[in-house]
Amino acid sequence: MLSLIALVGILIVFACTYGMANPSGLLEMTSRFANRRGFWFAIGMRILLGAASILAAPDSLMPLFLYVIGGISLIAAVVLLLIGMSGYRRILDWVSGLPMSLLRAWLVFGLAFGAALIWVTGIV
Repeated sequence: MLSLIALVGILIVFACTYGMANPSGLLEMTSRFANRRGFWFAIGMRILLGAASILAAPDSLMPLFLYVIGGISLIAAVVLLLIGMSGYRRILDWVSGLPMSLLRAWLVFGLAFGAALIWVTGIV
C-alpha cells in the first residue's frame, strides 16, 4: 500500500508541476473529465486514495497524517456523490474561472501535499 501512496504522491507532484508551468494546459486536461465517466473516476480515485491511506497508515512515518487524509478522501467521495454530476461540473467550471496566479498558488499547496504523501511512505 505504501507504494501506491507514493505513486499517487508522484502523480500529484507531476500534475501540479505541469499545472504551474502550463495552467491552461492543466485546465484543458481537467475539462476532459467533465462528463459522467470523469465524475465516477473522481469518486473512485478518492475512494482508492482513502482506503489505501488508511491501510498504509500503520506502516508509514506519520500514521495520523495518512488516517486523516484517508478519512478526508472518503468523505470527499461521499460529498461528490451527494452533489452529483451538476455540482461536479460547477466545481470544474469554478476552477476554470480562477485567475492563473491564484490557480498557480493552489498548485503550490498541491505540490506540497504530493511531496508529503511521498515522504510519509519512507520509500523515496
